[in-house]
Amino acid sequence: MTRAPGAFAVRASLLVLACVLLAACSREPVLEVEEAWIREAPEGATVLAGYMRIVHRHGEALELVGAESPHFSRVELHATRTDGERMRMEQLDTVELSGDVTRFEPGGLHLMLMSPDGEVRAGDLIPVRLHFSDGRTLDADFEVRDVRPRR
Repeated sequence: MTRAPGAFAVRASLLVLACVLLAACSREPVLEVEEAWIREAPEGATVLAGYMRIVHRHGEALELVGAESPHFSRVELHATRTDGERMRMEQLDTVELSGDVTRFEPGGLHLMLMSPDGEVRAGDLIPVRLHFSDGRTLDADFEVRDVRPRR
């Protein structure tokens, strides 16, 4: 003779299921891009700079190994370095994602976006695909911003 589970067993099973579902739903993404933007350049410019924050949580070691965009012939990883009293840009093969947030910002890490396929104006959204060392890709829309000082 088979006995139906008691009320306590049913409630305990439902509680366990609810906890598992809550944990699965509340887990933050492992990898995301925030505040992605491109500095608007003067008309005819052939190189632009892109900035963002890469948020990497729950994580194993990971590197950004490249990027691409359908609006540029080439996208490179760069860093601005101080060499004595001079600042220079250096192309990087990879960028190690350290800590929870890696910042790409003016005067530091940035994307160099080469040879746009047309004018890039403030307000445009430019898709960029980021490539990571574990084979993952992440798509982000970069907003073009006019950051020139106003007169």
